[in-house]
Amino acid sequence: MNLDQFPLWGLLKENITVDMLQSIAIADYGYDSEEHFSALKNIYDNSETPATLKLEPKEVLSLVSWSKYLDDESEELYKVLFCVFILLVSSVDEESSNRLEGRSDKLIIGLDCAEKLGRATLECFYDFVKAINSRISLALVEEDLLYLRLDEYICSQMTNQAPSVFLELQEKLVDDEIAVAEIFEYHIEYHADVFKYTFYNQKVELWKAYYSTYCAEYERYRVEKLCHLFSVKNH
Repeated sequence: MNLDQFPLWGLLKENITVDMLQSIAIADYGYDSEEHFSALKNIYDNSETPATLKLEPKEVLSLVSWSKYLDDESEELYKVLFCVFILLVSSVDEESSNRLEGRSDKLIIGLDCAEKLGRATLECFYDFVKAINSRISLALVEEDLLYLRLDEYICSQMTNQAPSVFLELQEKLVDDEIAVAEIFEYHIEYHADVFKYTFYNQKVELWKAYYSTYCAEYERYRVEKLCHLFSVKNH
């Protein structure tokens, strides 16, 4: 996929250096570092991801995406965001998507890094998530569709989008939750916990922190809507 279509990519290229690519390439204890670096440099130079993301550089991208970072460590924040960006872009490819573990974690890590890097980065991340969501299908990502949409909703709140944007996303989020619940044949009340649908979320506390700050209005809408649907379905 051509990456120049995403403003976030332009911002990342301005802040990612060759030295930073090399530090990503050695993340797996230096194992196959030359192959990883070559793959990363190819993406960087050509602003293009391969049709299917291979192990080189997927392995080191995934490892670095889990790196710890502080609010003022801009270089580390950009590195983590760079890795998250490449991994999420690959979610639109079926084979790469099936091999991408912890997508919901990548979503909230990316959001957290973007928020710490400032308003311009956050707005670019919001545009990126919107663009990815427009190309993703339920069959491709299953439960992560809900968290892709939730990430977009939180970003829309953080970037002060129009109320009509919030309302449209609220409706889509409820539809997504119902669809995901049906995939996994949940027979409990839908409104119990919006984070119960993922089995891989290691960053659930970070998700909940953002959710409690930016999703109070949505949670009220969600519970009211799902309680009504649940009661109608069972009568």
